[in-house]
Amino acid sequence: MKNKYLNQVDRLLRIIYKEIDFTDLLIQEDYSSGLSSTAYNLDNKNFVNAVKNKYLEIYPNNYQHEEIDIILDFFKDKLLKEYNATNCLYLIIFISQKILRVENNKLFVEFNDLLEWDGLINKLDANIFISAFTAYQKNRYNETTIKNDGLIIRHNNHKLYSILDRGVSENHMHLKASGYITEMNWYYFKKVSIFNEEGLRNFIQAQGVFPELATDKKSIERKIVGLQKLKFISNLLESATAIDEVDKEKAHFSRAKISEILLADEITTLLLATDYVAFMDSKGESYEKKSDDVTKYFVWEREFSEKLFTMLITGKLTSYTMFLFNCYLAGMNSVKAQFHQDNLGMGFSKFKGKEDNKEFFVPEKKELDIYRSVFDKYYREGNVKKIEFRMGPKNTASGYNKLIEKLDSLNEEYYGKYLKFKNVTKIKIGVIVHYIKLPHLKESGFPCSRNEVLRNKIDVDSRPLFGFFDRQTMNRKSLNLLSDNEILNEDDSTRIVAIDAANYEWKVRPEIFGVLFRKHQQLISEQHHLKMTFHVGEEFNTLSDGLRAIDETVEFLNLKRNHRLGHALALGIDVTAYFEKKRKIITTTLQDYIDDLVWMYSMIENKTTDETMLLLFLEREYNKYISKIVIGTGVKSSSFTLRDYISAYRLRGDKPELYLDLSVYDTDAKKNYYHKKKSLDSYEMNFQSLEHETDFLREDARKLYHNYHYNDEFKNKGKEKVFIEVNSIFIQCVILAKEILRAKIINKMIFIEANPTSNKKISSVSKYAELPFLDMNSYHLKDSANNLEISINTDDSAIFQTNLSHEYSIVASALIREGYSEENVHAYMEMLQKNSLVHSFIKS
Repeated sequence: MKNKYLNQVDRLLRIIYKEIDFTDLLIQEDYSSGLSSTAYNLDNKNFVNAVKNKYLEIYPNNYQHEEIDIILDFFKDKLLKEYNATNCLYLIIFISQKILRVENNKLFVEFNDLLEWDGLINKLDANIFISAFTAYQKNRYNETTIKNDGLIIRHNNHKLYSILDRGVSENHMHLKASGYITEMNWYYFKKVSIFNEEGLRNFIQAQGVFPELATDKKSIERKIVGLQKLKFISNLLESATAIDEVDKEKAHFSRAKISEILLADEITTLLLATDYVAFMDSKGESYEKKSDDVTKYFVWEREFSEKLFTMLITGKLTSYTMFLFNCYLAGMNSVKAQFHQDNLGMGFSKFKGKEDNKEFFVPEKKELDIYRSVFDKYYREGNVKKIEFRMGPKNTASGYNKLIEKLDSLNEEYYGKYLKFKNVTKIKIGVIVHYIKLPHLKESGFPCSRNEVLRNKIDVDSRPLFGFFDRQTMNRKSLNLLSDNEILNEDDSTRIVAIDAANYEWKVRPEIFGVLFRKHQQLISEQHHLKMTFHVGEEFNTLSDGLRAIDETVEFLNLKRNHRLGHALALGIDVTAYFEKKRKIITTTLQDYIDDLVWMYSMIENKTTDETMLLLFLEREYNKYISKIVIGTGVKSSSFTLRDYISAYRLRGDKPELYLDLSVYDTDAKKNYYHKKKSLDSYEMNFQSLEHETDFLREDARKLYHNYHYNDEFKNKGKEKVFIEVNSIFIQCVILAKEILRAKIINKMIFIEANPTSNKKISSVSKYAELPFLDMNSYHLKDSANNLEISINTDDSAIFQTNLSHEYSIVASALIREGYSEENVHAYMEMLQKNSLVHSFIKS
């Protein structure tokens, strides 16, 4: 395989079929004799110029104008030689033949081309390549049947599959974003009425959807018309592929009428003037009879596109239908891309739009199909032994019972279905309830602690779960539990294996969840073996802030042996390289900078080696900035020492309301209060901290903690932005704090949930071989100390276009290409495979 084709074409395809709006091409041609046949042709100067201009806009540092000309000419010559054509549809066929293979009627990708395949399907929907390849193989090589093997194409590294076939566990996935949700959205988008302008408008204006679109009314209305035209084209193409092909007279649409509609600024009135309305809104019904077969959501689309590619190959597509097919593929790819995460940009916020809108077009009554698709996907994969499903809290205890019954029933159904033709074992399932991290919730009332609204919300959200586990032992009156009369099924309780907190990380510190997590540990964990995990260290303002958040999770949430951390990317980032990339400038808040200084000091001061220089630097920095946050806030004492601040910082895992009026107590009263709280509601204070009592009894620490929560001037001062040029000593502090934190996590036997594709697409990492988890654990790859225990997972596999086997495979492929021996890489994969099962919260 010569990868030169693949290395040049993926970005080109992205430009043609995603970045260029097909409606922009409509106005560039002469339609006096009907629809043009030259748009989407590599010998069309207008089209080529549009491609070049958009390419330079999206990838300004990649090629010059002349170089893009060479690339386009190269592929034009290839298409002329292979197919005597220059239409871009043939470019898709050409590339599909270069990368896809078929053996025993099954599609696969050469393992050596896996990274290129990953690059292609991040630019152009995989179903397009599969349809083009299948059509060509059937018509040119008499491949009568090519089996549909799911959305994720396998490769031919049989050694790697033999390792994975020993069984892997999915330890970090979100239920509704892990099946065929993108295909479901496209399926139901095609079924939305073309006249439902309000529904299309809501989609366009949703967060994260068409982020490049201008927000002015004119741009939005133009995009609505563009989506209507896409649906119009889709229906025209369906009529063209029908067995009893609708002729022009029956459809009442001549080429001139089609041109008129496609060129119009508004098409609703034009369409209503025809008697074609009923026909248009009746499309997409052919698979409804298979209501329990969730593969319909991608099989339907593949078969539709395959028919059109077959017509192209056999010379049955008219020039105007060829043009419409190109427009359709561009429009489809653009819409489906709104439900996928690509490689451009960085940060958790760019992912949120995809995550929040993952069910946009899927009717509520089809929620069961979302769950079905997840089970179909994992059983189709064949080697997954355990799955931990993550989902938000339920409103009632009975809601958990119903959920578990539903999952158990589907598990039985799909196990039985696949057992008929595959050697599969029944998947063991568990549920992780993840509380939602919500930033910017408006504080209310006075006095109000930091994030008090969110603290109260997650407390309310947790009550049904406590009721589910053991309502007889809970104090219903004091906790104000929701009323539920169902009898607990002990077998059900074992399905809920852990709690988590997920979503935004910025401005939602782990301290908010300290009381809640310790409460679960005290009231549930001992009886029901409930475990803990937490999304943390994935997105952060500064690297020291990300590391600190991880340590806060361990300390304030009281994570123990065999608990886990989700992502924790900060633990694997090269500190020096990070600050070089940031030009040694950090932008943060005054509060966070002081917190980082204090946290690093507390980590480093107990190190056995002499780190006087680093400690003196941190103390000087603290003394320099503490006055900036205190002066002008009304705080009586302006001389809080570093030791006071360390103690106040370590108290942040406690319930803030406990510190409202403690300043009036004398020492003995404080001690009595402290031990009384410890004996009653021990989860309200972080008693597990070895120095907690000492910190609590320090008067200035309590004052500082009180102001941190209840002094509005103090809080506002802390929000002030600071731009700081860090020096080599600061960087050394971060490096050392990171090493100490890693050793701490290793000693505590806390595991890390790594999510390769998710981490690559959300972070600034450009290559899989640079992913932070490879620094966290490089056992078998190179000599290294402080190897953290990690497992490989998918996170949101539908959004990231992956599955569990693909995650292992893409990492293995990247490492081998990086120069590591296949033997060492396979040993590394075997270690990760074993880890996945060991780290699982599901009992064996």
